[in-house]
Amino acid sequence: MRISRFLIALSALGGFALVGELAARYVFGLGTPPLYVADPLTEYRLKPSQQLRRFGNHIEVNRFSMRSKPLASNARGQRRVLVFGDSVVWGGSQLDQSLIATELLSEPGIIEVGNVSASSWGPGNMLGYAKRFGFLDATDVVLVISSHDAADNPSPAPFRGDLNRPLESPPSAFVEGVQRFLLPRLGVRLAPSPAPSSSAGAEPPPAKPTTATDPRVQQALSDLRAFLTLARASGARLVAVQFANREEARSGQLQLGNQWIAKVLRQERIPSLQTGPVFRSCGPIDSLYTDGIHPYTAAGQACLAKAIEQALQ
Repeated sequence: MRISRFLIALSALGGFALVGELAARYVFGLGTPPLYVADPLTEYRLKPSQQLRRFGNHIEVNRFSMRSKPLASNARGQRRVLVFGDSVVWGGSQLDQSLIATELLSEPGIIEVGNVSASSWGPGNMLGYAKRFGFLDATDVVLVISSHDAADNPSPAPFRGDLNRPLESPPSAFVEGVQRFLLPRLGVRLAPSPAPSSSAGAEPPPAKPTTATDPRVQQALSDLRAFLTLARASGARLVAVQFANREEARSGQLQLGNQWIAKVLRQERIPSLQTGPVFRSCGPIDSLYTDGIHPYTAAGQACLAKAIEQALQ
């Protein structure tokens, strides 16, 4: 009797695990996150040569760690544009490859667009990519840069991966769902609130810089200048797109980081375009952003493509 009950319980557990795995993989689209590789020059970048489906969306990464189709072996007769950026350009896993801005700008045989980006990249990461791969005979280089990039620097510690940028695939879709989504949410809900008088706990995140003399800003802007110098030396036409976060797009006012970046672009005589007016012309601001910074909607990516196209004219 005890053995029978044990076998029934074991079968039920196995059935639950199987249903959970199938649901996580085929209903929620888990189990196949985009993978990354550590790189001493870029800190990290997308693992080359990936083809996967995530949340039901197709994602392709070419051999140069771009979220793009393979570059043509012979670019003669067509325009090649490399768009550098962070998560804004990356486009998010919740959007199919066909909907991201760089794909919308591509025209087979006429213009190919390389998406050179990764989540949380700053000027130093992009500079590292340029040192690693160069500019691959690009006719045009577009730098999409945001206010927060003015103080976004690579970590000096070796990159070991994290939940958002894994180095290896999860053991199963169900495990990924538990580790990446369920446990963090339960942890937030179950975490006890600290006593008002207690000073214990983790150190608060560093305050945002308020002056251009902040060492973080100095480093990021120095890397930005170095990146601009390399891009210009490549012979490609270089333009910048200063991306407005949701607050900047609504108010029409640049935050400090974008003001500091604009000053560098003026000093370096780099043509630049502000996306705020473009995004205000594209429709309701809330329909273009999924949070305070990311244009992870089809309309948001179409508007970003419109801004890049204007900058290239």
